[in-house]
Amino acid sequence: MAEELTQEQVVNNERMQLIANYIGEITAYEKDKEFEKWHQSRAPKVYKRYIDQRDDAVNHTDTKRTNILWSNTEILTAAVFARMPKPDVARRYNNRDPVGRVASMMLERALSFEQEHYKDTKESMKKAILDRYLPGRGCVWVRYEPSFGQMPVQVTEDVYGQFEDENGDKFSVYDMQGNLTQEQDFEIDEDDNYYQTVTETEKTCIDYVNWDDFGHQVSQTWEECGLCWRIVRMTKKEVKARFGETQNGWEISDLPFTDKDQRPTDKNNVQPDPSKTKKTTIYELWDKEKGCTVWLSKHISVPLDKVEDPLHLENFWPLPQPLLATTTTDSLCPTPDFCQYQDQAQELDLLTARRNGLIQALQVKGVYDAEQDNLKRLLTEGQPNELIPVTTWMQFSEKGGIKGTVDFMPLGDVVTALQATSAEMEETTQKIYEISGVADIMRGKSNPQDALGTQKIKSSYASLRTRPEQDEIEEFAAEIMQIRAEIMCNFYSDETLINMALVHTMTEQDQMLVPQALMLLRDNVRRDFSIGVETDSMVQMDQEQEKAARNELLNTVGGYLEKAVLGAEKFPQLGPLLGEMLMFGLRGHNVGRDIESTFEEVVENFKNAPQQQADNGAAVEQAKQQGEMQRITQQSELLDKKHAYDMQMLSAKTDSQIQIETAQAEGDIIKNAGNQPDPINPLDMEKHNVDLVKSAMEIIKSQAEIERADNPVTESTDTPEPEEKIDINQSLNDLMAMFKDQQLTIEKALEVLSRPKKIVRNGSGEVVGAEPVETLQ
Repeated sequence: MAEELTQEQVVNNERMQLIANYIGEITAYEKDKEFEKWHQSRAPKVYKRYIDQRDDAVNHTDTKRTNILWSNTEILTAAVFARMPKPDVARRYNNRDPVGRVASMMLERALSFEQEHYKDTKESMKKAILDRYLPGRGCVWVRYEPSFGQMPVQVTEDVYGQFEDENGDKFSVYDMQGNLTQEQDFEIDEDDNYYQTVTETEKTCIDYVNWDDFGHQVSQTWEECGLCWRIVRMTKKEVKARFGETQNGWEISDLPFTDKDQRPTDKNNVQPDPSKTKKTTIYELWDKEKGCTVWLSKHISVPLDKVEDPLHLENFWPLPQPLLATTTTDSLCPTPDFCQYQDQAQELDLLTARRNGLIQALQVKGVYDAEQDNLKRLLTEGQPNELIPVTTWMQFSEKGGIKGTVDFMPLGDVVTALQATSAEMEETTQKIYEISGVADIMRGKSNPQDALGTQKIKSSYASLRTRPEQDEIEEFAAEIMQIRAEIMCNFYSDETLINMALVHTMTEQDQMLVPQALMLLRDNVRRDFSIGVETDSMVQMDQEQEKAARNELLNTVGGYLEKAVLGAEKFPQLGPLLGEMLMFGLRGHNVGRDIESTFEEVVENFKNAPQQQADNGAAVEQAKQQGEMQRITQQSELLDKKHAYDMQMLSAKTDSQIQIETAQAEGDIIKNAGNQPDPINPLDMEKHNVDLVKSAMEIIKSQAEIERADNPVTESTDTPEPEEKIDINQSLNDLMAMFKDQQLTIEKALEVLSRPKKIVRNGSGEVVGAEPVETLQ
């Protein structure tokens, strides 16, 4: 028992020593000369000057001011923070990595959802940037906030159950999916109901930390800092809910709850009921060296709570490096920007007060003759076009009239002084603008009538001084996104990430890669190597930028595809190279990530079928050669047919001539022999004519085949051109006309030969010829 007490005492001593060291670090920060002056004097004065908070004891005339700090701050904050940053998650090297692309898309959608759905990011950023330009330090704190619920589980009595109750009965516990659970996976409430604690919602909060509520270990640079903390003011109810009433040797009664540290809740500095708003100061301290987080109070010697590395972040800190104004290399204590031109601001206030006095002195005042009491009515009662009566006109005119009886105070000196004061104020204001950097922004204002080159020069002036501050704030926002992304990957459930990323809207190919993408997001090392989390520029951009980026992508890819397709047709072996070049160019456009998977699929299919393309090319080449041989053969055959056609035409002409000559010869024979010849059979002549027509049709068909051979087509369903139809019909008509002429000639000859003839003799009885015998009709 003694050993246990001794061990407990050792643990308590260690805990007390730990808290003593932490309180010592906090005290060292608060007592540091630079930070004490900054917290107690500089920063509060700057804030009072910004809101124009004045001391009522100051003379009314001296309180006339020009709040140049307010106007400068409004201009500068608008110049560096024009809109909320957008998360930009992408593969680190934009290489071919489908899993990395899907993981980047899921994480970016989740970050975008939280940023748009929860407004704490925007408000915290605005307040932190305002603190940067006023007291000189802006801070935010990233916090993981899940909400839990109770889900009933199924309890089954079983002889071989895992667990045993107080009565010795065995039972098993199953979750809602029917999986056997372990003892640590379920709990029992007061009514002996078994339930399982499940996460209902998850979110990452971005808390604003007031400049006066943040502290860190005194060091020269942020990299050397090993401790940082923030002050959290909690009510008694909040302390009970977070830490309990008693724990680790402390009780809630040991904590002081007062209202002296609370800030005004309204413009009238009226505090609510103190009994309901009393709070105690709790320090949430993060120790990077020991890798733990401790909650402590200066009034308790032991920690309220201690957790080992609660968020498992790469850089440990739950906050980005604070936004700091002017600092030196040997201290992190910032100097507010207003301190750089506070003398000029005081001079401007003095000139403003003097100018106000001159304006009050710029009045019409003078004296008049007391005997002429009616003259004062000229300025008090006189109306336009109204005459003032004078009782002693003769005396009045003898004294010189109005000029002799009234004399006004000269205002020329007052006007001159007022003009000089206004010019001096303008010069002082310009000096302040030069010091603060507002002058560069004002010089950057463009005139619509300026040339393009002039506008570009003015635009460069506008960002000359503010660009470093813009980069600093962009890096600040990027670190917030990176911390939030790490928390999501470390703690969010798969279901939460899938729902936030709207996985069901992705392509089928991308949905198949979701399990691998989740594994990549859970692996801290692989995730850091594969993807990077950044933000786009927070400077006001052209609203047409997204449209211009898409049009640029379409024009670039379209022009490339037009040339690449022609190159692939001529040189199929260059297909894979052309595909990789296409993907190389596409990955350089962020707007093309949504269609990148489709392009990858097309390129992959093209690369997987090079042999088929080569075989198709060989087949096409062989088909071309076979077609060429077939065309040559057909041309040879058609030439033979054409030659036969010419021979048949010549034979037809020869036959007709022979028939005519034969008929003439027979006439000569009859004339010489005086014998009646055998009549020609008309059936034979008709058969001869039919044969000639068939020959003509064959010749026409051959001619058409010759025309098709000279103009080959790829499909038999193609119709011939109109010129081909005209040529074939014309040939047929010419041929038929020739046959008709030949047929008429032959018919005439046959008619002559088939007529009855009689022998004609001369006087001596010799046969001299034959002549037709006229027959009766």
